Amino acid sequence: KADIMVRIDGEKHDKYIINRVFINPNYNVQNPNPTMNDTVPFTFSIGKKHTEHRFDFTYSRPPKIKFKTFNQVILIHPGEEYSQHRVKQSYRAMGGLKLYNMSNISFDTIPSKPGDTVKMLNCNVNLQRGKLNHYNIQLEGTNSGGDLGALGSISYRNNNIFRGSEVFRITLRGGVQAQRVDNIVVDEGLFNTKEFGIDASIMFPRFLSPIKLTNFVLEYQPRTTLSAGFNAQFRPLYTRFIINGTYGYNWKSNDHVEHIFNPINLNTVKVLPTDLFALILDLETNQRIKDMYTDHLIFGLDYSFIYSNQTINSNHDFFYFKANIETSGNLLSLFNHTPLITEANNYHMIAGIRYAQYFRYQFDFRFYHILKPDNVLALRFMYGQGIAYGNSVDMPFEKSFYAGGTNGMRGWQFRTLGPGGFRNEYGYDIEHIGDLQLEFNMEYRFPFYAFINGALFTDIGNIWTLSNNESFPNGQFHFNTFYRQIALDGGFGLRFDFSFFLVRLDWAVVLCDPAYPEGSRWRISKIGWNDVVWNIGLGYPF
Repeated sequence: KADIMVRIDGEKHDKYIINRVFINPNYNVQNPNPTMNDTVPFTFSIGKKHTEHRFDFTYSRPPKIKFKTFNQVILIHPGEEYSQHRVKQSYRAMGGLKLYNMSNISFDTIPSKPGDTVKMLNCNVNLQRGKLNHYNIQLEGTNSGGDLGALGSISYRNNNIFRGSEVFRITLRGGVQAQRVDNIVVDEGLFNTKEFGIDASIMFPRFLSPIKLTNFVLEYQPRTTLSAGFNAQFRPLYTRFIINGTYGYNWKSNDHVEHIFNPINLNTVKVLPTDLFALILDLETNQRIKDMYTDHLIFGLDYSFIYSNQTINSNHDFFYFKANIETSGNLLSLFNHTPLITEANNYHMIAGIRYAQYFRYQFDFRFYHILKPDNVLALRFMYGQGIAYGNSVDMPFEKSFYAGGTNGMRGWQFRTLGPGGFRNEYGYDIEHIGDLQLEFNMEYRFPFYAFINGALFTDIGNIWTLSNNESFPNGQFHFNTFYRQIALDGGFGLRFDFSFFLVRLDWAVVLCDPAYPEGSRWRISKIGWNDVVWNIGLGYPF
């Protein structure tokens, strides 16, 4: 073989072979050349058919990290040719090691000896440890249709829980609200609605799977995430318990494209209505309303594709696109005629709970036009649809689409818009949900004063059901009428930018409400101070 390579500019340069790879997991930029007490060789192989490789770990104090952590991270190996692609891959993989806040790869040439035909390089990988433990506390007040409340959470994160740069995160959260039923506060104290939950997750910076996809691992350095959560909701008419868990992977195919694949997605809901509400549900003839408060199980998978061409510290236009598909119940349906699955009321059950079967997809496109360094026009378009089939008549309420809240259709409270031209005239609160969502948001962001930024925004959209449903009269989607059921709001917001986090306060009013009869939907002339909806959030809405 010729000992030359071709550069991008067409000129030839020498070919180099990697001699040794030194890894310092305790590098300190303030003391870059300490006396090294130990140099420990570590031999490993990736996959049965791959040759053994050796790393040399150098450190002045115990690194407190397992050497095998770097098997799928440092892709520069002794005996192989120097590859800029492998260097870039290694940098990307080291970015997933949250234990470290700085990483650097450098090369030293080895003086050639007489008669040498190949030039050699030593590779030096230096990693500086970051903070091991992190804590976060969040508090916020809520105002949902005049029902005041408070939410809070406390989070803890450890960036090296098993000494492999695994990220362990646990969050405790809770909230209370004074909720009215039939415009009367029920007799359970001032705050009759309570919610408590716990979420925990572990991110492994490597691929954990019974299937060894070696080439895939070497090329994309996928990470594995395991998460679980429990949530308890105590409301005036019912108590609801939700348990969820996921097992999945995420990886980047290049600097702009990210993939998230969860082959296991589990969610189970248990509802305990009060005696009065149970009687109301027994008398209810509409199945969709009953399904909102019925036990069910979701067991399926989901996949997300994300593209963003945003460049850090750049004042150029950029856009973001996310596509998500999700399905549930198909694997369980294969066991319908086995002892694992029972049948009741023409539905299939597992462990006494009916499982949901559906297909769901959603697209989210955002474009950011930089007018000036601090002036941005942000646009977002969303479209989503869910289709229930098989063991389900309707989409599960937590997988259905909704409109209203702090991040979209801000003139309406959370889950109070739609579907279609539906107007809630029930004597109790129900979830406003649909099978299809169409939404467009526009926001102009500009400096206001010091660290306070301003925003002018409008939200346009709604949700619909795909079929005629007695629960939501006038809520079905029709091509020849849906445009007359488009809702519109507008408002002004303040963003308090504290560098490490951003607090958002938005005021919005309804401009066009499809819940009113045609001819009365424009509400501009009827806006009063009591019609202003304010939302508090962390970060930008999109």
